[in-house]
Amino acid sequence: MLWVGTVGHGLYRLNGEKQEPILREALRRVDPQVNAVLATRDGSVWFSSGRSLFQWRAGKLQATYPRSDVTSLCEERNGGLWLGSPDGMLRLLREGVFATFTNGLPHSQLTALTQARDGTLWVGSYGGGLGRLKDGRGTVFRRQQGLGSDLIRTLYLDSRDILWIGTEGGGLSWFKAGRIGSLSKQGGLADHTVLQILEDDEANLWLGTQHGILRVSRKDLESVIANAAAYVHPRVFGRSDGLESEQCVGGFGACVRTRVGLLCSATGRGIVTINPKRPADTRAPPTVWLEEIWVDGQAQPLEDLFPDQGLGDGGATRELRIAPGRQRLEFHYTGLDFTAPEKVRFLYRLEGLDRDWVEAGARRVANYDHLAPGSYSFQVKACNNDGVWNEQGASMKVVLLPHYWQTWWFRVLAGAALAGLVAGVGRYVERRRLREQMRRLEQDRAMERERARIARDIHDDLGARLTKISKLSEQAQRLAPDGPATQPVLSIQSTAQDMLGRLDETVWAVNPRNDRLDRLADYILNYAEEFFRHTDIRCRLKVAAEIPSLPIAAEPRHNLFLAVKEALNNVARHSGASEVQLRLELVGGVFRVQVRDNGRGFHAAEALARGRGVENMRSRLELLPGRWELQTQPGQGTTITMEYTLPDAGVPGEPVAR
Repeated sequence: MLWVGTVGHGLYRLNGEKQEPILREALRRVDPQVNAVLATRDGSVWFSSGRSLFQWRAGKLQATYPRSDVTSLCEERNGGLWLGSPDGMLRLLREGVFATFTNGLPHSQLTALTQARDGTLWVGSYGGGLGRLKDGRGTVFRRQQGLGSDLIRTLYLDSRDILWIGTEGGGLSWFKAGRIGSLSKQGGLADHTVLQILEDDEANLWLGTQHGILRVSRKDLESVIANAAAYVHPRVFGRSDGLESEQCVGGFGACVRTRVGLLCSATGRGIVTINPKRPADTRAPPTVWLEEIWVDGQAQPLEDLFPDQGLGDGGATRELRIAPGRQRLEFHYTGLDFTAPEKVRFLYRLEGLDRDWVEAGARRVANYDHLAPGSYSFQVKACNNDGVWNEQGASMKVVLLPHYWQTWWFRVLAGAALAGLVAGVGRYVERRRLREQMRRLEQDRAMERERARIARDIHDDLGARLTKISKLSEQAQRLAPDGPATQPVLSIQSTAQDMLGRLDETVWAVNPRNDRLDRLADYILNYAEEFFRHTDIRCRLKVAAEIPSLPIAAEPRHNLFLAVKEALNNVARHSGASEVQLRLELVGGVFRVQVRDNGRGFHAAEALARGRGVENMRSRLELLPGRWELQTQPGQGTTITMEYTLPDAGVPGEPVAR
């Protein structure tokens, strides 16, 4: 027995061929449009007409609830009735009393209701997504959480507690173990809108759409849910299968499964009854046929290329060799099935390029662009509307011939030539770099020879002449110790001796033999000892146990010495110190010279503003480049630290007293 609600004709009870109208006159006065119908366990039939809810049982009207605009119904497992309204209000009717639930649920028209075995109520809405009422708390799921669309048309909870959601524009969605997934027309469905969902005894799903009724196998559904596949192959029932209308009707209760397993579906031209238990169709699979191949936009009919070979099932695998430079291929194929040729579906792949089979649906052309030269095998197979596959299909071997510059032997030769060219260029660059290094070394040697010659000339020529002047001044002083020229002679002698000292410094700076760190350290130490020998200032030297013989250029060597000389001269002239300490060490590749006295000290800011000596020291250290630091306070002595970082320094020694 079926209870049928109509648009404009009220409620009917169908019993076999007998059609009995229920409350025809009463509903005609109220509103003959029935929005929702539900038969409950106690034998009641609940239906909504106009803005009222009715209960029919035992052949008579049991109750009427006015001002109850209802679009969906669901029997509450613990007794009662869930009601969904077009304004988004969810109510529970129990023993004649209504309770309203709105918190955390969709606020648009409620189109579907279903309750799980644990008491969870699922609420479908038209525009507000999917609602869940569990333990009195509401939750909403929308497209952001994975729904195909927020426009929900139907809900179905199957035998495995998977919630199936039919949407408008988003295909079929499901909710399982807290995860939502979706399947649309791109995944094999015949339509983007699912209006009805039922399950048969084999756990297959039957989907009512606007383009026929689909049967989707449980195996395909499980593969999609497990992310093992992204495509299903449904059996589509349409006009060729006896449907007077392929457009199913949406709305609450538009499909039902009877107690004997028949599936009833409402369509645009009446109710369709399907027996899912009928024997499976044993029709032969479609014959797969390769028609032609297009190469760069030019058709190549295969029957002309291979007149003696079959082009369909069982034909020998053909080999088509294509001239070099061709990159775009189109394979045209078809499937021969005289029952429903428009519903034949195809899979194809190009071995050598495609890893998996490509779902083509009903498309009969496969396109490939920018193919590299090589050997490929195109394969295609098809299935009919009952899902019977022709696994053998048809195939063709395609060989894209390469240009000579695309062949392996040309690439080997080109690689060898390129390697030789790179080696030759590298060899040339290396030899040129070596010649440049040799040229620079020769220049450096010539410069060192010139510096050595200048040092010898200064020492041998100017030094000898100044020594002669000094000796002559001594002789003149002995010959006339009290004469009028005594003072000028003494001045000449003092000037000559001072010039000899300065000349010795110049010779030391110019001589390339002194371009070593250990020689610089020895010279600074000897100079300090000699400088303070005839003064009242005690000189204490502190130097590393061993200064390595590292190279140092003439310019930083000369600037560093002059800075130390300036510091020692300031100690002797201005500090009033009784002791000065000179410390030399090499720490982490940095050559450090520190001059410390126990003199009167001064204000560092005033010295930097007025004195030239301090500024000269800092300027010389910045030219190295290096670091200069001044620490002083009135009455606390002065410490000057000078540092120079060598390009390649060894491990420094520990400083020891001397």
